[in-house]
Amino acid sequence: MKKHGFSIKSDNMEIIPVLGEHSPEGSDAPAKDAIWDADWKIIYHDPGEINSTEIGHIRFEGKPMLGKAVISFSVIERYRNMGYASRALKMMRDHLFWRGDIFEIESRVTLENDPAIHALTNAGFVYRGVENCDGVKTETYSITKPKTAWSGLYLFIGLIAGLALGILMANLIIGLVAGVIVGLVTGALLDSKNLKKREDITGRKE
Repeated sequence: MKKHGFSIKSDNMEIIPVLGEHSPEGSDAPAKDAIWDADWKIIYHDPGEINSTEIGHIRFEGKPMLGKAVISFSVIERYRNMGYASRALKMMRDHLFWRGDIFEIESRVTLENDPAIHALTNAGFVYRGVENCDGVKTETYSITKPKTAWSGLYLFIGLIAGLALGILMANLIIGLVAGVIVGLVTGALLDSKNLKKREDITGRKE
């Protein structure tokens, strides 16, 4: 195995993708495409220790389909119920939603696996139901990416720009109206563009 040249970092935690037997050593695939086959090691950097500690892993259950990624995760028993799993899930969640082509993350855990369920719910995942897979009951949790809200941001920017324009024109009303209109139109166009992309990838009307 070899470490891929890509990782997700926080102040004292790092999630590192390691290529395994299903990912050729000589793969030239970009990090963003190779991550689905990697075994993501959860590494904790204890400020009081020189060496870092591997405390668990996250894996993808195949490549995403229709904008949905399915993950599984595990933390070594001695490190459970300490918040590490939920932190790692939040880091992975933020990274996947930042990519722009993932709109839902799903995970299945065995029934009444309280530590895993707590980690998922603490990371914002919502209970979706129970399934029976080969006689084993599992609970499904998922989290969806919030829709963009550029309209609000650009309305604020438009107000500021309109105020400045109004001062220059010596007419605050005209400046503010112009700024608000431009801001609202720009925000609406960006929201519409992102919504269309979301629908094209997921195949679902929002």
